[in-house]
Amino acid sequence: MRFLFVGLAALAFGVAALGCSSPKCHDVDLDGYGPHCPAGPDCDPQNPSRTTDCVGVPPPDCVATPQAPGCACFPGTVASCYDAPSATSHVGVCHPGFAVCLASFYGACTGVVLPTPEYCNEFDDDCDGHVDEFVLSPCGGCDPSCTGNVWGPGGTPFVLSPGLVATNAGALTLDRVVPSYDEVWLTNDDDDTVSHISAINIAEVARHSSAGDEPTRVAVDYRGDVFVANASFGAQGTLTKIGGTPAGCIDRNGMNGIETSTGPTDVPAPAADECIVFSVPVGALGEVPRALAVDGSLEPGGGGGGDPWVGLHGGQSVVHLDGETGAFIERVAIPGFRPFAAVFDSLGVLWLASQEGEIVRLDRSTAPPSVERILVNLACYSIYDIDIAADGALVASGFGCNQLLRFDSHTRRVSTLPTLESPRGIFADDGRVYAAHADGRLTMADDGLLSVLGTVDSWSLGAMPVESIGVASDSQGYVWMISSHGGSGGNGIVSRIDPVTRAVTHQLSVGHGPHTLGDCTGRRLRGAFVPAGATSIVIPGCEFTATIWGAIHADLDTGSASSATLDYRWASLASQLPSISFTTLGSYPGSAPDIDLASVPSGGVLELRLTLDSSGRDSAPVIRQIGIQYECAIQ
Repeated sequence: MRFLFVGLAALAFGVAALGCSSPKCHDVDLDGYGPHCPAGPDCDPQNPSRTTDCVGVPPPDCVATPQAPGCACFPGTVASCYDAPSATSHVGVCHPGFAVCLASFYGACTGVVLPTPEYCNEFDDDCDGHVDEFVLSPCGGCDPSCTGNVWGPGGTPFVLSPGLVATNAGALTLDRVVPSYDEVWLTNDDDDTVSHISAINIAEVARHSSAGDEPTRVAVDYRGDVFVANASFGAQGTLTKIGGTPAGCIDRNGMNGIETSTGPTDVPAPAADECIVFSVPVGALGEVPRALAVDGSLEPGGGGGGDPWVGLHGGQSVVHLDGETGAFIERVAIPGFRPFAAVFDSLGVLWLASQEGEIVRLDRSTAPPSVERILVNLACYSIYDIDIAADGALVASGFGCNQLLRFDSHTRRVSTLPTLESPRGIFADDGRVYAAHADGRLTMADDGLLSVLGTVDSWSLGAMPVESIGVASDSQGYVWMISSHGGSGGNGIVSRIDPVTRAVTHQLSVGHGPHTLGDCTGRRLRGAFVPAGATSIVIPGCEFTATIWGAIHADLDTGSASSATLDYRWASLASQLPSISFTTLGSYPGSAPDIDLASVPSGGVLELRLTLDSSGRDSAPVIRQIGIQYECAIQ
């Protein structure tokens, strides 16, 4: 009996010992709450957003928002999430995050940036398309001691009279006359030919000789004609102009009609093709014309399609030629810089990029053109192509480091976005950036380069496009991607992509080895600016005391062929203003940003008028803000 007693005691001790151990925390939704967890029990073990208060925090509507925390999912699924109005997504600093499916239920949204109250920091914090609205002082910047009124974003909005439009940030600029872009031009490097494709009919309507060796760059002008740069490595590089319509061709033999190519199998000799307007040498032997862009210059009679600017890779220079005759105009040397890609922005400034990771800003409004060199902070030094986003920022493809780059020339901020391998051609249009990859895929990102919106694989119709370089869009909104290989018989191939459905709708076999970079549809020109536009505002000043007018603070940019004029008139009463003539207060370029108003009488009302002018098609002023500084007299 004694042995039995001891055994029972030992068993009792063992049970007691087991009862003293701490049970393991059972946290199903990984929010720190659950049975035996230090944070306490979980009122909803399937939703990390509901922990201790399931009465005040309602369950998600998984029909309306199936990716919300707590909604059922397949383990390992990653979904986009954004708990704010969809109109603010990809605007300003805002972008979606992602939710990961764990234990068959979606977890919390991570990496998301939602709208917050606007703060004076040169960012669009509330994601409404305007930067620092209602927080900038009349003196500009964030000085709270400066009193008065602000005309423009952050104050009284600009009135958009005929000829004027607002940018995405609310700045004032001239409107554009936007033509149709329904032609695609690509260079067949191995054939020394140029394919002309109708974007409407999705067919190659002509194939011209490039009148040179190794054509690799194209640029469409304001009349729809195309310039082609023949690299001619180790030999004499040339620039060829081809008429895009019968009006752009030349009837040299006096016979009825234009004698030119009628399709992909009909390639006349350059001398017999009346759509080859000219072919001229560019630079010296071995200087290799590569970068190519067209400006908005008008001919003396007001016509013409613009002048080409050719970057000489080996010559470390840029050459400006006459767009009508091909005659040499000027050469701008940039020692140590090898131009590879080029584009004009909406101020008429030429931007160039080298593969070594350097960009150049060339302002042709000065004589000679001024050059600014900017070394961007890429993880690698391999820029392949550049374009201009809707807000004027430069976007570029980082071929060697698998990144897209964005450079804001106003704030001098650089940002990057990781992407698929080997991005090459890049194109910005309608708030998006498209990048072609060497393996035949296309990346779509927002033009703020905050996130990738999606990818398209051009192999979907049975063809296998590779060595994809050229990319552009047409007036119908389709994106065209040009690949060196993947067509029939070893030819190159062009793919038409619907960016909405992310589907390849058509593919067309072209010539051998198309190696196209540049503006192959004319879409980068985005239409010509209208010549002029004007708007005005009445500043009532102080309500109960006399107004002491202080100064005007202008925040604006004028382009290479554009200007802005600020006029004023003053009266004791607003009703008297229409009978008083305007007096010029400042003209830009020329006037200082800050203009003293000491000569304006105290009290009364002030009316300001802004007039924007452009004498070229690619250049328009951008008025971000006019600050009117004044004080109220002490009674």
